[in-house]
Amino acid sequence: PLNKNKIFCQVGSINVYEGGPNTLFVDESYPLKPQTTYAKSKAYAINQVKLYRDVYGINAINVILGPNESPRRPTQFFSSKVVNYLVNYKKTGKIDQPLYVGDLDVIRQWGHSHDYMVALKMVIESGRYEDFIVSSEALGSTKDFLETTCHVLGIPLKWSEWFGYDADTKKVIIQQNKSLLRQNQAKMLTVNNTKIKSLGWVPSYNFYDIIAEMVNNSMGT
Repeated sequence: PLNKNKIFCQVGSINVYEGGPNTLFVDESYPLKPQTTYAKSKAYAINQVKLYRDVYGINAINVILGPNESPRRPTQFFSSKVVNYLVNYKKTGKIDQPLYVGDLDVIRQWGHSHDYMVALKMVIESGRYEDFIVSSEALGSTKDFLETTCHVLGIPLKWSEWFGYDADTKKVIIQQNKSLLRQNQAKMLTVNNTKIKSLGWVPSYNFYDIIAEMVNNSMGT
């Protein structure tokens, strides 16, 4: 038998909304439009939770997270890959090859994992068995992330078409790779976070703080 005294919380990804026009402003009522295998699996999980909540009365919640970062981010992810690459360049002055990136103009609301876990706890304790999107208001593009990381490290980054180079050494440290461009994702995806803020949630990290913490951790400072 189902134990209705238990709470089930499924954590999803903002990637489930990426399909559609180049500029998206979404809330919890916006239709899911996944464009990758990863996003499709997340959309399936969200729909299953809704099904079990609506049909079987389970105390089930979907918490859909925007991009969230911390020093614990594994190195295969974009943010950590950028930070570790540029920290290594700062320390050694050497590069085997440029850091290859995709679309520089993709804009998202970046958050810190700590803030998002605070939000997750607030949702679970709210007694509201609904869907919530958790996203900060720290808006930034891929290019902003690269430039801010270089700024924190004191690397004078300059751009020339598809390349980013160190203005002091003239070394190309970043290069756009056309094969990494995603054709079916929204350029700008922002979130109406009114619902999660109604629980009293306020993010404590801004865009610069998130990157500076990751850089300092990677530098060992």
